[in-house]
Amino acid sequence: MKLKFIALSLAFTACAGAGSSTLQASAEQATASASAYAESSGESTYTSNYFDLKVTLPGSWVMASEAEAEKIINVGTEMVAGDDEAMKKQMDASVRQSLPIMFASRYPMSGGRGDNINISSIAENVAAFPFVKGGADYFDNMKLIASQSATPIDFEDGYTTKEIGGVTFTTMNASITLGDIVIKQEYYATRLGDHVVSLISTYLTDEDKFMLDGIISTIEID
Repeated sequence: MKLKFIALSLAFTACAGAGSSTLQASAEQATASASAYAESSGESTYTSNYFDLKVTLPGSWVMASEAEAEKIINVGTEMVAGDDEAMKKQMDASVRQSLPIMFASRYPMSGGRGDNINISSIAENVAAFPFVKGGADYFDNMKLIASQSATPIDFEDGYTTKEIGGVTFTTMNASITLGDIVIKQEYYATRLGDHVVSLISTYLTDEDKFMLDGIISTIEID
């Protein structure tokens, strides 16, 4: 279900200065020809060697291909930017400095299921932004961009922290209301070297969240 990925593109626009051409060039050089996308390392285990991150999915779940992930990102960026040309440029700049890590869902992306809960992960190069020291700084800047988005997103106040794979992530909750449907998300972010690595779980019910929390608990980071 494509609508569930609207907010994912916001993770690419967390740094307020992403539109600077100088900073764009720096980030593009840093991520040139890099691939961080998770590949199968077992029947239902996927590994991103670039970030030494491993996740185990339920047997029936589907990991999108890297090409499918890029299409999802493009749909999301278009829906967030709308007709705002300045926002489009900012989004494009952030996409160029970001690396998709995984997009996993309960059902195939092309299935059109309305209950297709999912978990995704991306990494953004923040080497040019020394003020982004961790997840809280990243989320602060994400909210600034989100306030200009064509798609309203409601963020809960305050952040918490959670340990995943031995690494401390900052977390926050958000939701998008589309007609009578409330789509919920939980964001996780931490800085690893020159990148902020983000995880995003997208769900509708508490039962969905329980399943997603179980998947996140399998993540290993070396």
